[in-house]
Order: sequence, then structure tokens, then C-alpha cells
Amino acid sequence: RATLVSLAKLGRPYVNWLYSFNGIRSLLTKSGFSRVDLYMCFPDYRLPERIIPYTHSLSGLPLFISSKNVNGKRTIKRTFARLAEFIIFRVLKAKSLSPSIIAIGHK
Repeated sequence: RATLVSLAKLGRPYVNWLYSFNGIRSLLTKSGFSRVDLYMCFPDYRLPERIIPYTHSLSGLPLFISSKNVNGKRTIKRTFARLAEFIIFRVLKAKSLSPSIIAIGHK
């Protein structure tokens, strides 16, 4: 549906751009913001349950993904998701793989 609207209005398909933390910082800096504060959001930016400054260490924070589903049952899928979260954020310390980003630009 978005592609149809984009084709009608812009004459090109809809493109969903994805940016890294540095990419967002660069865009906002080039747009005239003198300071940009970046935050990691879990599970996403629309309804964040946890907002953590990008400069903050992840080592002391509890894991976000539960190994139990909404019914309280432990599942293999959720257990692997929790393990992946542990490896990505605790072992590899890969903050750049945060599910979502919130950026605040200051003039």
C-alpha cells in the first residue's frame, strides 16, 4: 500500500531507510543540531519498555526477553531468544544491534 502511494505521489517505490546510531547522529548533526543524544529502546521505539542511553553499559541491566510466554510456559523459541539477547548484549556488547533507537537533537 505504501508503495502505491509513493508511486502515485513521488513516482518511485516506497523505501524504508534504516540507520545506525552513527548514521542518525550524522543526519541530525548535518541538519543543524549541535548535540544529539542517542538511546537504545527495548522492545521498540513505539512502545518502549526500557530506554537506555547509548553510552550506558549493558552489563548490569536485566535481560529483556523472558524465557516464558504470556501463559507462563517456558518455550524453546523464547529460551533461544533470551540466549541470543544474552550473547548479543552481554557477551559481544553489541549495542549497535539494539532493536530500536530514539534520538534527541538539541539546537
